[in-house]
Amino acid sequence: MTFKMPARRPVLAVLAAAVAAFALVAPAAPGVAQNLAPVSLRMDWLPISYHAPFYLARAKGYYKANGIDLKIENGKGSGATIQLVANGVDTFGLADAAVVAKSVSQDIPEAGGELNKGIEP
Repeated sequence: MTFKMPARRPVLAVLAAAVAAFALVAPAAPGVAQNLAPVSLRMDWLPISYHAPFYLARAKGYYKANGIDLKIENGKGSGATIQLVANGVDTFGLADAAVVAKSVSQDIPEAGGELNKGIEP
């Protein structure tokens, strides 16, 4: 019996890269008052182990240090997360790769848009 890794890891990596890229756009100068950009991240489900890096970075102030006021919201499944991001309720979303692929194939607006920016050749 072989164990297959879940398809979430590539999506997590792309999402982390997107959030990191956004953080680089608004660098903060030390000692200068800054306007924080409000950003929301919708998880795919209730908090679980692979969500920890996002919560840890927020707790350590990494987002605020880069001009981001990150609000993390619990999800109710990848499909619901994709719909919320596509409808503009949330800025970013964490979703299972298979659900993202299906949504893109069904032409759901922005289903893969934010995840694909910056990785095209």
